[in-house]
Amino acid sequence: MFKSVKLSLKQSLQIALFLIVGVFVVAKGGHYMPDSYAFLDMRFNRSPFYSSFLKIFTSVFGENFEAPVVVFQYAFIVYAVRTFIVNLSKAFSLNTFSEIVLQGILLAPCVYWHFTGGSILSESIAYPLVLLVFWYSFKAFKDLDFKPIYKALIFLFVLILTRGQFVIFVPLILMVCGYILYQKRNFKSSYVVLLLLVALPFLTNLTEKIYNKVVFGYYTSNAMSNVHLITAGFYLSKDSDLDLFKTEDERAYFQIINQSLKDAYMMRNQVVTNGFDDYEFYERNFSNICNQRVHELGLSYFEQNELNYYEQNIALNNLCGNMIVPLITSNFSNWTKLLFKNFKTTFGTTKQMLLFLILLFYSLYMLWKEADVIYKFIALACAFMFVNNLLIALVVYANKRYVFYFDWVIFAIVVILLNRIYIKTVK
Repeated sequence: MFKSVKLSLKQSLQIALFLIVGVFVVAKGGHYMPDSYAFLDMRFNRSPFYSSFLKIFTSVFGENFEAPVVVFQYAFIVYAVRTFIVNLSKAFSLNTFSEIVLQGILLAPCVYWHFTGGSILSESIAYPLVLLVFWYSFKAFKDLDFKPIYKALIFLFVLILTRGQFVIFVPLILMVCGYILYQKRNFKSSYVVLLLLVALPFLTNLTEKIYNKVVFGYYTSNAMSNVHLITAGFYLSKDSDLDLFKTEDERAYFQIINQSLKDAYMMRNQVVTNGFDDYEFYERNFSNICNQRVHELGLSYFEQNELNYYEQNIALNNLCGNMIVPLITSNFSNWTKLLFKNFKTTFGTTKQMLLFLILLFYSLYMLWKEADVIYKFIALACAFMFVNNLLIALVVYANKRYVFYFDWVIFAIVVILLNRIYIKTVK
């Protein structure tokens, strides 16, 4: 009645690895952090897509939502990893051992540190989406074909609504399109995808505003980006920076945050005077500075004006947006030093950052000399990693939750290069 299916050794090993990791993910169950409950409660300023995703499961399964969520998230990761591995193997003629090693590396976030498959966090959906966006962008780059960009855009649309940081991929994919256009010299085949790429940030912003209108009653985008961005400015500020501001709200808010940070000995000048490293202190205390002071005290300030919670968030984000540039400009030297330390830490160490810099610029140089697919892969993978890390360094701090998405890059490069050596050796 049923035909037997014969599996090759490679297929058997791949299935076994997926199952082993899957058993671990399901057995461990849901992994919760404070943000998990914010997503479950569909709170303001949280990912529209992931909050809606969880709402579907809690509506269908009630209190028993956890197991179905974990299974679905891991299944999506399996799909993304499988798509990535199969296509990468075709592009570089990977042998079985290389495929299995890469599969293990890509699944690693599910079994350590992040426990991505079972985390009730937006990263669990964002991670496979990042893999898919990268793959289709690379395929377009490799084949000089705009068609894969359309698939990349679909996944990128969902990805940005899941974690807004990935809007930074848009200019990078535009550069890929520019390269294809330069090579093909055919604008007619590209104008639609270029228009869609340019429109994507506006479309995601519009979708976010509609979501907030439907769920919370306010037609606005999420209101935390400026609060995060100004945190470094307050940490680095001086008492004299009060003179930068003219409006009553700006001056009052600056004095409230400035005094709160001074009372808690959380100003950079106090930290350095007490003999601590300014960046290490900032990294350890970012949440205390941003969430407990810049955000919470800001909400309290606007609460006095009889604004509700949503209106407080919107007013605070607008106020911070007006104050960011003056604060950063006034403390630009210290801000650039802090940014560099933050950026370096997103890679781990200075040596690791330099390694990726060398890989990026060397591969770009070699790509200019010859259009070898390996240089395209290295250049694009490192570029994706760099723009993500730079945005995180600019806005928040080097939290591993925000930068783990490209931990696989250096391993993939090494495996592909070793596989090439092996192929040349056996010929």
